[in-house]
Formats: sequence, structure tokens, C-alpha cells
Amino acid sequence: MTYENPSTEQTKFGELGYDMELISNAEKIIGRGSCAVVKVVRGGFTTSAILACERKDWKLLVLEPTKRILEETVKKATSGKVVRIPGNHECAKLQEDLTRYPVLKSLPMSLPNCASCSEARGCKVLEILRVDDFDTAGLTYAKLEALMSSKGKTAKEILAKLSKAEVIIMDEAHYLCTPSTASVKAFETPLIPKSYKSLNKICQDWRALCDEYESNIKEMSQKAEQGHASQYLAENHITLTFLCRE
Repeated sequence: MTYENPSTEQTKFGELGYDMELISNAEKIIGRGSCAVVKVVRGGFTTSAILACERKDWKLLVLEPTKRILEETVKKATSGKVVRIPGNHECAKLQEDLTRYPVLKSLPMSLPNCASCSEARGCKVLEILRVDDFDTAGLTYAKLEALMSSKGKTAKEILAKLSKAEVIIMDEAHYLCTPSTASVKAFETPLIPKSYKSLNKICQDWRALCDEYESNIKEMSQKAEQGHASQYLAENHITLTFLCRE
């Protein structure tokens, strides 16, 4: 893509409220090759980098920690063809199980046989395979990990399509350096299908642990109501280790 009239380009981005200096700086940074960018929060770099790629006609892949950032930042930043690669939980064939067992949304799920699926033509999960080309593609780190771990044909086809990207933005890259933290409410357990024997065993152990420390939990909850909750909601002598094996 060439821009023979810089003033027209300036007007296009200026009318949309974008800072041309930020876009130009992002373009220079990307043009230098692989690098790490340290920036202030809400500084506008991610948006500027996406617009810089659109300006230079660079095919872009954006990795984000959450679906919300993909929708709020990536989709709004470009006027080109944007394709989001969602998690398998958005598969139409899996919705009945997800409605019955909401906990499955937090677990890795395999797709049904896509080749024979009657919903494949309009499936959000397979959209990236239906488009001839894309300007910007976006997915979460978790989805990329799932694709790379999968041995399925569909996952390999999606990865092959994404490999055509000329620029990859790994947004909020510090997210990769910190382990995810699980939070579980005392005495509460999700409804899990009977076929997940290990998870059901963990739920049983969790309920037993809550019963054992019931007095401690109640005492901490009462103290939390008297002031800043975080100073009362942990006791270092309680240690849990779970080993899961199907």
C-alpha cells in the first residue's frame, strides 16, 4: 500500500482522533525488527502499532491476555479485515454442555468433527479458515497455547494461516512472566460432569478441607468485615497440593 498524498493520510487518522506522531513512532519501532517496548499504561502504543501496520499494509497478528482487550482495543483500532480466533467454548455444538456445566468454559475443550459439522460454515471458531486473507488477526495467549498443544488437523490449519503474519504484537507481554492465580470460594464447588473423575475427586477434597478449617474460615471472614479484607484472608499454615492424573 502506498500513500502518495500525505495530507490525505494525515486527515484520515486525524479525524478519527489518532495521534500521527505516535503512529509514526510505532512504525519506526516495528521497522527495526524484533524488540521489547516498555510503555506507560494507556499510552496508546498498542493502538498506534496496529494503525502503523494498517498504514504500511503489514499483515498483523495480535496476542492479548484477554478476550476483552481484543474486542475493545484491536477491533476498534483498525478499519481493515479483522479476524478473531475464539476459544473452542464458542463452538455451537458445545453450547448445550457449556450451559449444563459452566465450569467447562474454564477447561480445555476439544472440537467435534469439524469436517462433518452442519454448523461449520458459520462457526466463529473456524472463521480464520474461511477468509481468503486477513489484515489483522487476534487471539489470546491461552488460545495460542491450545492450538500449539493440539494434534488436531484444524489446529494445524489455523496455525498455518496465522504464520502468514508479517508482524506479531505480544501485548501485555509481562502476563507471560506471571503464573495464573486460581481463586475458589470456601464451601462452594462447581457442577462437574461425572466423567471428569479427577476433578470430582479434587472437589471432594476441597469440601473436606473446608469442613476441617471451618472455624478458621469463619473467623477470617468475620475479621474481614471489620477492615481491609486482604490482611485477614490468608493463613500460611494451610498448604494444599493436588496431583491430577486421568
